[in-house]
Amino acid sequence: MVEVLSPSTVSVDRRERTAAYSRLPSLGLYVLVDPQRRWLEVAQLRDGHATWQVFGPEGVVPTRYGVLGVDDLYDAVETAATTA
Repeated sequence: MVEVLSPSTVSVDRRERTAAYSRLPSLGLYVLVDPQRRWLEVAQLRDGHATWQVFGPEGVVPTRYGVLGVDDLYDAVETAATTA
């Protein structure tokens, strides 16, 4: 799950949604995209708990489906925002 943070919901995204998502057995990764800074907050979800890591520019997030490049994700978010 990838979610772009909004200033009005940032505390809900980090606290309440993480707690809710961590209870979903099929969801292993929760990615928060900060639109103000070029970094990702990534939660590995396992057994109802979240372990957080931060990845900055040029970082690469390993997932069970392959790798997710921080810059690639930001480029996609910026493209979507300008074409919406």
